[in-house]
Amino acid sequence: MVSSTLSVEIYSRARRGISLEINAISTLMFIMSLILVIGYYFIQTGEQRRLNRMAKAQKGGRRRA
Repeated sequence: MVSSTLSVEIYSRARRGISLEINAISTLMFIMSLILVIGYYFIQTGEQRRLNRMAKAQKGGRRRA
């Protein structure tokens, strides 16, 4: 049995015609990529909000002192 990378397998099957199996794999890869990008976005915006709150709290504390 010859093993090949996923990209080589997809390319070779695309030359013969794209099967339902390749469409399913492509869809799953696209959805997983989309989930990762959206997850990264929410993590970054949450971190930025937290840092902004901390900066505001520190500024507010310095003014009162």
